[in-house]
Amino acid sequence: MKRIDELIGQTEDELNRKLSGHDRSVQLNINHGLMGQRRNYHAVLSKQMTLEDFDEDNEIDHSFFVYDIVINPRTFKKTSPTVLANLLFTMYKHKREIEQ
Repeated sequence: MKRIDELIGQTEDELNRKLSGHDRSVQLNINHGLMGQRRNYHAVLSKQMTLEDFDEDNEIDHSFFVYDIVINPRTFKKTSPTVLANLLFTMYKHKREIEQ
């Protein structure tokens, strides 16, 4: 089995490729960590405001989305990086629809 860092990198590359075609402003953060046997990943989509554009009187929305993902390394025993990236991208689109 390939090293976890290589598999995470492949997943990140694939997901970045998909996200860049959908939304170039999203920031992607992927890490790995143990979460127990039943949890393969944890993904959170949040909206961050830029500090340099902060103005309480300004009605313009100066923010961007951040997609934080933690992947359980055991996930790669049964799932390829491409399949996982496709799943995470589908989840991103769903979460983004809810945010708007």
